[in-house]
Amino acid sequence: ANRRSFVLEATQMLALAARHDWRSVVVFVDLDDFKPINDEHGHDVGDAVLRLVGERLKEGTRTSDVLARFGGDEFVVLLNDVSVEETDRLVERYRDAIARPLLVEGRQIVSQGSFGTASYPDDGTNLEALLGRADSVMYREKAKDGGRHVRSVTINGVVVQGRHRPIGAPLDDGGPSAKSGT
Repeated sequence: ANRRSFVLEATQMLALAARHDWRSVVVFVDLDDFKPINDEHGHDVGDAVLRLVGERLKEGTRTSDVLARFGGDEFVVLLNDVSVEETDRLVERYRDAIARPLLVEGRQIVSQGSFGTASYPDDGTNLEALLGRADSVMYREKAKDGGRHVRSVTINGVVVQGRHRPIGAPLDDGGPSAKSGT
């Protein structure tokens, strides 16, 4: 889907989540170091990489969810009626899909992505707020290391931004003892 159709469908899905008291999550995905792919291999190869990454993300996306290329080297997914644990599994699946080498025009291209998540209703009650939160926490951590899954977490009504875990690291319960990764 494109950005416009994603916004329409995701807005409808968030309204459904509100009616049914579901937890939904926006996953913001940004390819790390994509510019060098374009610079070194050309824009045709870069475009092919984006198409292949989109296909891989789609393969890992549930039928109840919405995926779109959001612009440049960014993708976004709205996960519907999803637990924290399932969110982590899906993001791990996306990370693995992006990290598998791509074969484009006889060249092996290796990429990785950075991920930010924000959940409805804890981190925002509309799509714009959720996108902004997922985007901001992802970019803050991307500036540090890249290749991380960053969660915006609300603890006792307070949003703890920038809390993160390296992909594949054990999960904690997110309780009051969770530390901010700022």
